[in-house]
Amino acid sequence: MPHVRAAPRARARAVVVAATVCAVVGVALPAPAAAAAFAATTTTEASSITTAVATPVTGLTCTNVGNAAVDVGWTYSGVAPEHFTVLVDGAASGINTAAGERDVTLGASDFFVWKTSTISVRTDLTDTWTATSPSTVRITTIRLFGLGRTSCAR
Repeated sequence: MPHVRAAPRARARAVVVAATVCAVVGVALPAPAAAAAFAATTTTEASSITTAVATPVTGLTCTNVGNAAVDVGWTYSGVAPEHFTVLVDGAASGINTAAGERDVTLGASDFFVWKTSTISVRTDLTDTWTATSPSTVRITTIRLFGLGRTSCAR
């Protein structure tokens, strides 16, 4: 009867299985993690990331500009946003200012208006990453047949 050598074949199989397990484990393990708190910077060997916080404007002011309009101003010390949006009674008015501007002139051009509105300003870092000012100012607009005034409400 011939002598069959099974041992070398079993050893080769064991080496292939061990190499496969090592390769799978090496690929499956995650890379070292890097983390940063908001408004901080972190780096890894391959890249860096900086986070930002949507900071609300502060110190809203209202100044009468003649009889026709008011100037609403504010201070801001956060990351430069895409723009600021003026909110009238909590809703976006469609009035946006550039990132570097710190005031806006408001007046009514409607034919007939008689109302007092609450004005706030929203910081828009992006269209969905925003912060609304905690302070507000109030303005009163009275117009009849296109004549009238907008003034800071007391």
